[in-house]
Amino acid sequence: MRCVVWRMSLNGVVSSRSSLARHGVLGVQVPIEYAFCGVMEESIEHMLFSCTS
Repeated sequence: MRCVVWRMSLNGVVSSRSSLARHGVLGVQVPIEYAFCGVMEESIEHMLFSCTS
C-alpha cells in the first residue's frame, strides 16, 4: 500500500500539507505538522517511511 501511495505522490495525485503550503494553498493559520504525530512536518517521506506513530 505504501508503494502505491508513494507512486501516486510522484505523479502529484497525493498532496501533503508541506507541499500545499509551499504552493500557497494552505493559509498561514493551518499547521503543517503531521496530524498523527504532531512532531514533524507532514511530507510524503515522513508519512510513509519515517513516522513511528
